[in-house]
Amino acid sequence: MNWFKKSTAEDERIVNLKNKLYKEVYTLIMIICSISVIIKSFALPRTESVWLEMLIILGEKLIFWDTQRGAGDLLG
Repeated sequence: MNWFKKSTAEDERIVNLKNKLYKEVYTLIMIICSISVIIKSFALPRTESVWLEMLIILGEKLIFWDTQRGAGDLLG
C-alpha cells in the first residue's frame, strides 16, 4: 500500500547534472570559507571570529556527503 510514495526512478543525466552542480557549489563555498579563515586568523588574534566559517564548512561537508551517497536529498 504505497499510495503516497514517489517513484524513485530518475534520469541518469539529471542525476549527473545535479552531482556536478553540488560539486561546484561545494568547491566554491570551501574556497571562500578557507580564504576567510586564513585572512581572519592573521588579522585577528582571537579564534572566536572563525566559528561561523567552521560551522559553514562542517554543514556543507554533511550536505555534500549526503548527496553523494544518495540516501537523501536535503536540498530538494
